[in-house]
Amino acid sequence: MPAPLVSIILPTYHWPQVLRIAMRTVLDQSFQDFELLVVGDACTDETEAVVKSFPDARISWHNLPENTGNQAGPNSFGLSITRGKYVAYMHQDDLWLPGHLQVLVNAMEKYSPALAHTLCLQISPTRDTGAMMRMIMGLPGTGKLGAERRAIYTPAFMHSTERARSIGGWGNWRTLRKSVVADFVERIAGKEESIHSIHEISVIKFNSAERRNSYVEKPCHEQTDFLEKLRSQPDLLYHETLLALEHKLRGYEPISALAGAPDNPPPGWEISVYRKMRGLPADVPDSSAADPSPKAPGAERAVFHWTPENHDTFRTIGFHEPEKWNGSSFRWSSAVSVLEAPMDAGEYELGIVVLPLKTAQGLRLLINGVEAKPELNGNSIRVSFRQEVSGVLQLTLVAPGWYAPGDTRRLGVAVSDIFCASIAIES
Repeated sequence: MPAPLVSIILPTYHWPQVLRIAMRTVLDQSFQDFELLVVGDACTDETEAVVKSFPDARISWHNLPENTGNQAGPNSFGLSITRGKYVAYMHQDDLWLPGHLQVLVNAMEKYSPALAHTLCLQISPTRDTGAMMRMIMGLPGTGKLGAERRAIYTPAFMHSTERARSIGGWGNWRTLRKSVVADFVERIAGKEESIHSIHEISVIKFNSAERRNSYVEKPCHEQTDFLEKLRSQPDLLYHETLLALEHKLRGYEPISALAGAPDNPPPGWEISVYRKMRGLPADVPDSSAADPSPKAPGAERAVFHWTPENHDTFRTIGFHEPEKWNGSSFRWSSAVSVLEAPMDAGEYELGIVVLPLKTAQGLRLLINGVEAKPELNGNSIRVSFRQEVSGVLQLTLVAPGWYAPGDTRRLGVAVSDIFCASIAIES
């Protein structure tokens, strides 16, 4: 299947009732040259079955092995495997108007900004009575982003794939004192604030953090109602905009999950509060807390163990200087990179961890000059092999070469860990 112009990333966690509705509004788009990557945050319910119930070859299902606790985790994974020139994001509990993608694609193609965004019609419970009010988000003065202080929401923006990969993708919410979305938008827009704002409502947003226990009770009546109205009432947006204006003039204010924020909040505070409001634990175990660099399974029994830090103890060709991403150390490989290490004859298991800054699809591995057929499981690459004679083991990584914006290096993949472990042979 040829690469689409747009890749859509839809993170989801245990709320298939609304996910089904969100996916329908994606498929209802007037612009149809897209792929839809639905990424589960370690889902264990019927979410996979719901995704696969849509008979559309453009839809693919991916489920993370561990729960990351926020959209940034699935977004990062999705960004590593996207094939489109541009990336858009959908939320499981929001809706797109039919022209959403077309408006954003037109802006990206015409103006070439780092990021383009539309406006959201946000449906929020009021602070005093809980009755539903309307707000138009994304206009100047509605948020904190950029010189115009806009609220720029994830399901309302689009950016280039390469630009996002060049800045290291989405951040780790546990290390941030600001919103993970604000952090991403600010880094991708850069100092020049390369943001193109489109004053057109194309998203209907239902903030789950404003609806107590939403991930426990899992309601879908609001989304169901608005989907029906979108399909049956051509003038819906006109009337909803008038309601938003009326509610603004009457001084209605929405519930704020972050009311009473401390002056100097600890890292991750905002997402922890949102999780509690949704009925989830304030935090989830962080598998990277003890050691932020991922390790290949079996590394503890390694015959040799390459890391970005001990790189200079090996004979290598084509690896670049060490870098950091989300607290993990890595080195970019080149289009062709070689690592050599002394090795006795025997049976071995080789493991390689590649960070999701660039997809590992298309990566070839040669062991002593012979093409291997490794198993690719997420970011972990594993293969068993036999070293026929004692001497030198030579590993060659051949990756589709690419150039990051403003970078003259021809890059391959982001390698964070390589180990080779002996396989015990029972007599």
